[in-house]
Amino acid sequence: TAPSKDKNPASSRKEDKSKNANTNGLTNSKSSPQANNDNVIQFMKELQETIVQQAASINEKIDSKINDLGTKINELSKSVDERIENITSTIQVHIEPVVDTIVKPITQALESRIEKLEREALILNLVVTGIPWRENENIDEIVNAICRSIGFNNNINGFTGYYRILKQKSSKPTKPNALVMPPIVLKFWCHDLKHNFFMMYLQKKTLNLSHIGYGTASRIYVNEMLTLVNKQIFLEARQLQHQKIIFQSHTNRGLVVIKKSDKSKNEVIYNMDQLLHIEQLARSMISVLLNPGNMAPTLVGMADKQFQCDVAVEGCLILNLLKCINRHVKG
Repeated sequence: TAPSKDKNPASSRKEDKSKNANTNGLTNSKSSPQANNDNVIQFMKELQETIVQQAASINEKIDSKINDLGTKINELSKSVDERIENITSTIQVHIEPVVDTIVKPITQALESRIEKLEREALILNLVVTGIPWRENENIDEIVNAICRSIGFNNNINGFTGYYRILKQKSSKPTKPNALVMPPIVLKFWCHDLKHNFFMMYLQKKTLNLSHIGYGTASRIYVNEMLTLVNKQIFLEARQLQHQKIIFQSHTNRGLVVIKKSDKSKNEVIYNMDQLLHIEQLARSMISVLLNPGNMAPTLVGMADKQFQCDVAVEGCLILNLLKCINRHVKG
């Protein structure tokens, strides 16, 4: 049987196309990796540029936000500082009256109480000054020599102790008779013994170093042992006495006592304000007396009213002078 020569032309063409397609596919598959690499590289470059641009934009935004935040923080800090200052000022305005009315009186009361306790602790003490320090000196001999000189009987053991005040050993002079005179403190058993000793010293009047075996007639002074506050008050009172503003000043039981005139009563001084007031009164009266024509009538009137009690104590003469001045100015 002869083979059939008839074939379907359409199917032949399909087979040819399929072969051609397979051939082209093989050709494209061989060139595909290179094309893919180029595409990937191009994509990565574009992605990198995009990331850099976005990063720069983000950094700018972050910097801007940080700057804005710093500005706001500074403004807030200034505002807070201003509010704190305002609050502090307001608190001070409200607290100062409270301090003046409550705290200060309490503080003054406590200071007064402490001052009183210190004064009571020293009330039985006397201080001897003017005696030079000597190396290896015998305080017993010095005290006994003072007692013999003023006539005080030391056989009754009137002292609980006595000592020289030396701040530190290094302050001791190395030469005998050096002009260093730390005070000597005498501590008595009771106030009567202290008073008797002090009165005998005053009666002696001119107790000096020659009376206790020193080769000089320099004065020896005995005074009450005062607290720091009363010591300052006493020094100021002595200056006023030296200036003839007050008549007399002395101490009694650790307190400063003054007399404005020889006819006035003793007045205890507890603080510097009292002395300042007395000094102002005295200087105002002196000014009125010395310059009556230059004083305004109101000042003279004030002098009559404010100083009347003090002036009356000083004597009728000054009071009459003030009245004459007042009439002279008004006339």
